[in-house]
Amino acid sequence: MLYYMGKSIKFCRCRKICALIIRFGRGIFPLKYWIGYLTAAIFAAFSWAFMQFGEKYRLLVDMVYPYVTKTLQSMLTEWTSGVDFLVWQTLAAIFLVLVISTLMVNLICKGNLVQWFGWVLAAVSVVFFLNTCVYGLNYYTDPITEDLRIEQTDYSLENLESAAVYYRDKANALAVQLPRDEKGAAKFSEFEVLAEQTAQGYKNLVLERYYSIFGGSYTPVKKLG
Repeated sequence: MLYYMGKSIKFCRCRKICALIIRFGRGIFPLKYWIGYLTAAIFAAFSWAFMQFGEKYRLLVDMVYPYVTKTLQSMLTEWTSGVDFLVWQTLAAIFLVLVISTLMVNLICKGNLVQWFGWVLAAVSVVFFLNTCVYGLNYYTDPITEDLRIEQTDYSLENLESAAVYYRDKANALAVQLPRDEKGAAKFSEFEVLAEQTAQGYKNLVLERYYSIFGGSYTPVKKLG
């Protein structure tokens, strides 16, 4: 009997301590300050669950995920190709400006930095989750050597040196064939022409050489800013 009474007393004390901690926390940081952290935790949990799923069901991920992610990437490519500017770099720059500007406003107006940091953390967590969905699970698919049908064998330092010399000589031989100006600098085609040639090259790898890993959108790339 005394044993259970002692347990009850300890339990009551723990409840009182927890209640005091919660009351103290609410007094300093109300619940609305923690919404950002809760959002970040939820999306972080989703990302972790996706990665655990990919780790456990590698075969299923390898069968389905490459086609899903290529479809998503093709849709995003078709959407962003309709504008001339770099969409993702612009969004990243806007996000950085918003972070810095809101930080300055909070510092000047003496706002709550705990709440501000929670929402910044939530935004980063959402971006990480989207990256995991669109790109991240590729880590759990088959190695790229299998998709490219490259045979892996052991090699020595001499083999590595011989390969480096071979590709160096090939590169030098092809460099001579490039058109050059009076100063000896290589003359390349316009960027748009090279982009079209690159897209056609990837298409040939898929349709003629049957390397499905290079499938997806063949929309020519845009110049970096």
